Amino acid sequence: MLIFDLLPVALAVVAVILCGLRFSSECKHSVRIPMLMGVVCGLLLIVAQTSWWASIKLEGLPSGTAFADSIWTVFNSLVMSCFIYLALPKDAT
Repeated sequence: MLIFDLLPVALAVVAVILCGLRFSSECKHSVRIPMLMGVVCGLLLIVAQTSWWASIKLEGLPSGTAFADSIWTVFNSLVMSCFIYLALPKDAT
């Protein structure tokens, strides 16, 4: 369960790095804005997810919330995957 809960954090770290690199190398504002959003959202997710995970480990998970926790973990992972996909360089074909 530990790996599943921290998967969005790992994806957020990758998204922050890739979006930051693409942000610094792009000249077009239409690409820089989504990359900046990816960096900000990734950093916020890292802080929110790790603080939430630490509080759950210290205080315990309230009963009946495990399913909702899993849904949020999947959602956060998908959002970070979208930012990673947007940050990947596109072929010039």
